[in-house]
Amino acid sequence: MNLRELLEEREKRFGKAKQLRNDVTKEKRELTDVESAEIDGLLNDVRTIDQLIDEKRSAEREGRSEQRNQSFTELEARTHAPAPIVRGVEPQNQDMRDETNNFERYSLLRAIQLRSQGLPLDGFEAEVSQEIATRTGRDPQGFFIPSDLPVDHRSREHRSFTATTGAGAIPTNLSSTLIGSLRNRMLLTQLGVTVIDGIVGELDIPKQTGNTTAYWLGEAGEPTESEPTIGQLELRAKTVGAYTDITRRLMNQTSLQAENFVRNDLVQTLSIESDRAALNGSGASNQPTGLLQTGSLPLVAIGTNGGALTYPHVVEMETKVAAANADMGNLAYVATAGGRGTMKVTERFTGTSGKTIWADDNTINGYQALATNQLPTNLTKGTGENLHPLIFGDWSAIVIGYWSGIDVMVDPYSKSKSGGVRVVVLLDMDVKIRHVESFAAIVDFDPAA
Repeated sequence: MNLRELLEEREKRFGKAKQLRNDVTKEKRELTDVESAEIDGLLNDVRTIDQLIDEKRSAEREGRSEQRNQSFTELEARTHAPAPIVRGVEPQNQDMRDETNNFERYSLLRAIQLRSQGLPLDGFEAEVSQEIATRTGRDPQGFFIPSDLPVDHRSREHRSFTATTGAGAIPTNLSSTLIGSLRNRMLLTQLGVTVIDGIVGELDIPKQTGNTTAYWLGEAGEPTESEPTIGQLELRAKTVGAYTDITRRLMNQTSLQAENFVRNDLVQTLSIESDRAALNGSGASNQPTGLLQTGSLPLVAIGTNGGALTYPHVVEMETKVAAANADMGNLAYVATAGGRGTMKVTERFTGTSGKTIWADDNTINGYQALATNQLPTNLTKGTGENLHPLIFGDWSAIVIGYWSGIDVMVDPYSKSKSGGVRVVVLLDMDVKIRHVESFAAIVDFDPAA
């Protein structure tokens, strides 16, 4: 078995042992001899698999160490030889590879160039991919990059001087920032959702679904036996993918801005779609089930066919969350851009010329309020169309799990006539709502009413 298979087998056996124990606990009885023997056997298997996993990881570390030593030997032998150039990008200096790992020296463009020419990854980019593969027990179809690979948004300004006749050496400010596309705003990381990285196999998170009951007793009375009930949040990998075409000229660039442009295009595309899925994933066609699509989501209705939002509707949303003992944590409102615009000109109480529902400090009734185009604007109810949602709740109750880094595959053939390459990126993730009672939503808000 390879490392990935061992990790999956461990998860399977340990999960079965936990399930047997939980079943007996729910039935409020002792284990039978047969059940005890089965659980003991499963746990012994897990211990054995753990030893094999440790041996596999140790062997891989030794193998990488030997490979690194061999690289040193080869580099020393070629100290005075000219360094090869990969389509305009110089290989990273060996001394830099041995410094503290930081992503200022990571070049996604260089990795793409190497793979587009059929060459294996080397240097820091190879080490990062190998480390992610080792930690997750998964082999990439291309190569791994971290799902949180940073993108430098700092704008650097260059100044050139024109010395032509009559110009008088007038300085001209030139921005080195490449022009990106306008994208939907990512919100969930700002709102403090719960993120779990580096998942291996299937992950079940215990969830308390019922509480122990307290009783008032007489002098000789005894409380009735009660126990909290435990459920599970089941995170199961779902794959989101995208691709982009990189032109020959862009790929030959060595500037930091070109590097950041490619990182931004690839990483943020997946991040934005993960964000949208957590808010409104359909739960079908391999998508996670997002918050708005969760069937038991508490709702506040405006009308049979939808209608205008009023301040009492907002208060009712907060009341629903408080009544479920969930008015704690990262409480905030999220609306559409159109909904925000309407609430900014809608008075809390009509005719009083008072405060608007959406305050100037971007709050609603004292809670943080944010707007995004990730939410749908085409909801229907009765004869109402183009209705918008409004959500309030504790955003830490959303759990987003990631299985590995982003898997990058380079296709040098689709754009071979123009000298460009197609880059495909894949990310495994899932979304679960820890307590849907932590939210309340309106789904029939008509900003035009």
